[in-house]
Amino acid sequence: FETVHATQPLEHDTVLFSQPESFRILQRTSCKQPTAACTVVKLPHCLGKVRAGAVCELYDCTLRSGGMMLAEGASAKLIRCRIIESPRAGIEGRSFGELSLIACQIRDCAGDGLSLRRGKLARVIDCAITGCERNGAVLGPGDGLRVQGCTLAGNQQYGVWAEAGCKVSWGQNTLTGNALGER
Repeated sequence: FETVHATQPLEHDTVLFSQPESFRILQRTSCKQPTAACTVVKLPHCLGKVRAGAVCELYDCTLRSGGMMLAEGASAKLIRCRIIESPRAGIEGRSFGELSLIACQIRDCAGDGLSLRRGKLARVIDCAITGCERNGAVLGPGDGLRVQGCTLAGNQQYGVWAEAGCKVSWGQNTLTGNALGER
C-alpha cells in the first residue's frame, strides 16, 4: 500500500493491509477513546483478512482497490468508512462474530458490495452500497441481521439477495436502479 495515516492508536489490534489475502498486525496499543482517521490508497488488489477471533475497528477510513474478509469468529466495526473499487466483494464474512457498519459507503466493487453468511450478528445502518458489478448485498442463512436506513442502488444484479434461512430485521431502506431488481 502507499499511505496510511492514523491520528490515534486503536483500542484493539491495529490491522492494516500488507500483502494479498492477509492483514498484518501493525501495533498493539490501547487508549480510552478508540478513534482513528486513516487513508489506505491504491492497495495492490488484495482483500484484507481479519483473522479468526480478531477484532478490527476502523473510523473515517478509505480503503481503495481492496476489501475486507472476516474469518470464522472474527469481528469488525467500521464507522464512516469507504470501500471503493474492491476487486472482489467489499466485505465478505462467513461464520463471523459481529459486524457493525455505520454510515459507510461501499461502491464500485467487482463482486458483491456485501456477502454475509452465517454471522453471529450484523448491523448495517445508514450505509450506501452502489455501483457494484454483482449484488448490493448477499445475505445468507442466519438470524442476527439488521439493515436500516441504507441505500442499495445501481448494482448490476440485485439490490439485495436473501438466501434461504436468512432472517433480516429490515428497516426503512431505499432500493433503486439495480439491474435485476430486488429479491
